[in-house]
Amino acid sequence: PAVSPRVSEAPLSPSPSSSAIFSPVLRSVLSLRTFPARSRVCLAGIVPANITSVSLMKLWINLMILSVAKKGAVLLVARLYGIPRLYRRCLEFNRFISRKSPARRQLLNYYTRTVFRLPNTIYDKFVKPKRVTPH
Repeated sequence: PAVSPRVSEAPLSPSPSSSAIFSPVLRSVLSLRTFPARSRVCLAGIVPANITSVSLMKLWINLMILSVAKKGAVLLVARLYGIPRLYRRCLEFNRFISRKSPARRQLLNYYTRTVFRLPNTIYDKFVKPKRVTPH
């Protein structure tokens, strides 16, 4: 088996020749003392030298768009297939995986019910207008 070389726990300080390679953002991340030396060396090896804060922002925006698109796709499939049918299929799957444990089945059914009711709960709590009763 190959043995990885030991990395000292000393803080990573870029030499004058390597400081031109690292972007200011990367240098500030690598200078944090919360990272052990091994993590800092790994970060230095995988992050491209031409990374900028603008490219990091574009990456962040793309990840957020992908996250919203995935949630939208799941919601679309649920709407097309039908929420009640999807709920029944989840309960059938729970019965299948917890055949031998009724307590586990009950717990999984509770979690399934909670997850399916969560959007309505959030709507009722934050979005739904409060009724004002006249005196």
